[in-house]
Amino acid sequence: MYYQMYYQFKKISYLCKKTVANIIPKFYLKNKNREFSSILMKIYHRGVDKDFNYPLIAPSSLRVLYVPTVCWDAETQAPIKKSLIPQKYKNKTATIDLTRTIIDKIKGCTEEIVVNCELNNIIITNNYLKNELNNKLGVVKKKDNQIDEEKPLSLVEYYEQKISGMKDGSFVQPKNGKKYDEDTIDSHITCKKCLQGFDIYKNRITYFQDINNDWYDEYILFLNEEQEIFNNEGKIDFIKEPYAINTIGHKHIKNLKFIMRRALKDGISNSVEHDKEYFIRPNEPTFAIALNEEELRAIYDTKVLNEKEQIAKDLFLVGAYTCLRYSDFSIIKPHNFKTVDGIEIIRKATQKTKVNVEIPLLWDELKEILNHYNYNLPYINSQTLNELIKNIAERAKINKIEEFYQTKGGETKLIQEPRYKLIASHTARRSAATNLIRRKYTYDEIRLLTGHKTNEQLQQYIKLDKEDNAVSMAKDFKKQMETRNNNITWN
Repeated sequence: MYYQMYYQFKKISYLCKKTVANIIPKFYLKNKNREFSSILMKIYHRGVDKDFNYPLIAPSSLRVLYVPTVCWDAETQAPIKKSLIPQKYKNKTATIDLTRTIIDKIKGCTEEIVVNCELNNIIITNNYLKNELNNKLGVVKKKDNQIDEEKPLSLVEYYEQKISGMKDGSFVQPKNGKKYDEDTIDSHITCKKCLQGFDIYKNRITYFQDINNDWYDEYILFLNEEQEIFNNEGKIDFIKEPYAINTIGHKHIKNLKFIMRRALKDGISNSVEHDKEYFIRPNEPTFAIALNEEELRAIYDTKVLNEKEQIAKDLFLVGAYTCLRYSDFSIIKPHNFKTVDGIEIIRKATQKTKVNVEIPLLWDELKEILNHYNYNLPYINSQTLNELIKNIAERAKINKIEEFYQTKGGETKLIQEPRYKLIASHTARRSAATNLIRRKYTYDEIRLLTGHKTNEQLQQYIKLDKEDNAVSMAKDFKKQMETRNNNITWN
């Protein structure tokens, strides 16, 4: 018995030495040219398939660990010492320490696994090694939380997880432990959809490490514009109108800061951009214009270069002569037109507010456009329309310089832009409402066309030109003076 134990011990000792000689785990950066990279463990052994790669995973969150590439020592195949971490990445110290700990643990676990295989004549494969390492490190796949070995959790993916937790009660309010109410959940759903739409608009996926000053400025601009968000089937999921400044600051940026703080706490993200000075809740109104009748006519008369430009020009003008949103004027069909007492009207259920509006065809230009298409308007997406209508407006010489202040990159600057650069799909709706005000129609009358519930809501759409306002005041004042002078009795 004693001799059996002795020879078994000698065999294990021999295999350990053999293992150390034949299996040497190597660790390296997967993407050394990026600011952050995941770490891969690679081994080669005669009994193992070639190029066995194993990503370093945080057992608590089941996410691949990402470290700053400047904090990696390729010679020692480990993170640099804590004292050498640059100040910029001091907030990543916990992740770097965890990475170092997991590397040491993987080395020991790998040796144990291979020795056990040698003792028990187990054929070593990549899958076997992977499963054994997962078990020994506590990295076990869960039903609804699969390990993603190729990329970190995106902003939208993480947001979706948290919203699901709000709905089923697994994620509660940190301060009081209570469940989130439906209004709060709906608010987060809207914010998540906007972030999702932003990714679609930019044709990219946003990860937490992508969020910086430039990303923030682009997202604020996106929230300021009208966009239609499509689902996977190519149908409109929801319509994002230009949000009011308070909505952007007190809802979207507030919720984004919340979700970024939570991701940092959960170990999903290392980003602290949300706490930087530039990442503020906007507190200034956005500058927007409305085109007057002469400018709309100039666009109407401008020659186009191709069919896409023709469609963009015509659809924009339909919006500018109907008060409809892009999401509604872009899909008008023959069945939306009715004749009542000899008057042609558009009868449409609006997509956003779900209210019915009835709009008379007041403008000859509108009737000519509709006749051209036999009342069956073609479709073009808003992004293409926004790009093309600026080019058309520039050729129409809508180039008066507008001055306004705008905060960008945390700094408020005086901006000077020609009017054509400020035109987008939603300019059409503002122009329609503003021109009707100029023609002395009442807010109550116009509100029935726009579908707004209150005059205060409609007021945000009225963009009277300051120059027009000054001239109008001067003319009114002149009339008042003439009336006064005519009424004076001279002795």
